[in-house]
Parts: sequence; C-alpha cells; structure tokens
Amino acid sequence: MKKENNVFPKKDEVEEDIKTRKKIKILTGIISAGVALITAILLLIFLVPRDEMYEITLNSNLTQVELDGNGSYKEGQKVTIVAEQIDGYRFVGWEYNGKIISTEKEYTFEIGKNTEGVYSANYEKLYKINKETTEFGTIIIDKDEAIEGEEVEVKVTANTGYQIKRIYYIENNQLDEIEILNNKFLMPAGDVKVCVEFNIITYTITIPEDEAYEITKESNTVEHGSEYKFK
Repeated sequence: MKKENNVFPKKDEVEEDIKTRKKIKILTGIISAGVALITAILLLIFLVPRDEMYEITLNSNLTQVELDGNGSYKEGQKVTIVAEQIDGYRFVGWEYNGKIISTEKEYTFEIGKNTEGVYSANYEKLYKINKETTEFGTIIIDKDEAIEGEEVEVKVTANTGYQIKRIYYIENNQLDEIEILNNKFLMPAGDVKVCVEFNIITYTITIPEDEAYEITKESNTVEHGSEYKFK
C-alpha cells in the first residue's frame, strides 16, 4: 500500500495570508466607521431640530438710499433696520404689509413668521417756507419747511399804528395769492412765500359845534402818529 504525503503551506504563503486578513479587517473597520459617521450626520440633519431662519428684505420709494438690516435671521432674534437721512426729504415711516409700523428711522423688532418679509422705507419731499420782509409788523412761522399736506401755522403781530389787513402766500413765485385763514394753511407741493398786508390806523376827530376850534387840515381823519394842530 502506497503512503500518502501531507503537503503543508509554505511559511511565506502563511504570512501573506495573515497580512491579507489584517487588511480586510482594517478595511472592514474603516467602512463600518464611515457608515456610522454618515448615519450620525443623517440623524443630525433629519432628526435633530434646527433653528428656523427668516428673511428680511428692505426697499424704499426713493432710489440710492442706504438701508441696513437685509438678511437671514434665526427665529426669535432681535432685528434692527435702519434708514438713512436724505437731504430735502423727510422719513415718514417703515411700511410693512401696507401699514406704517414705525416713524423712526431705526426700528427694532423680534423676527418670526409674523414679522418676516419686506419692509419699505417711505420718504416725502420737503418744501421750503419763506416770508416777506416787512417793517410794519412781525411774521412768525412754526417751521421752515414742510411736506405736502402738512399744516403750517402763521402768527403775525402789527407794529403800533398798523393793523393786519390780510395774510396770504404765493406758491413757487406765482402770481396767485392764496389767502391764509385762521392763521393756518396746508402746505402745497412747492415752495411758498408768506406775505402780510397791513393798514395804517386812522382816527376821527369830532369838534363840538359850540367850540371855537378850526382844524388846519381839510380831512377830519388823521393817521396814527401824525401831528394835528388846532387854531
């Protein structure tokens, strides 16, 4: 009977097999770690609550106006929007959803679903108010400029010997004179000049018939301050 020979792997083959197994084990560990990391990231994205973000957009009825506050904000965050001052214009308010919510150029509020969206900075043109120079009295106006439709108050005092006949204004150097009633008027859409017309106060002198006086002037009226002589 023939004896069967046992064949054993060589030493180099055994070491190579061990190395291969180690590489496979390491690669398997790396893959497992990567899967675990990806799973953790997905859990953070889909399962962990995130801060709600809201957008604020600013615009204006004027061009080339600097507005501060555009951007994205977390829910509950305090937001401050700011509009710059423009020469020749008055800031009249921030408009949101068709309503004026603040007349201050700098406005702070808490962001949320009820306050996100578009905020408009509204301006109106200012018109100048001038007054004529007069030596018969004093003209006092409560403001130097106003927007269209704004109430303007005028106070006039007459100097001694004069009385106020009428108060009026002229718009944009036009010829039309618009009378001012009750010392107030609404500002038109243009610069105006306030004017006053004065009368000189006169007095009537009555001489009793039984008195022997003759007035040296033909008229029986005299202007305030005039010299009146008797014979």
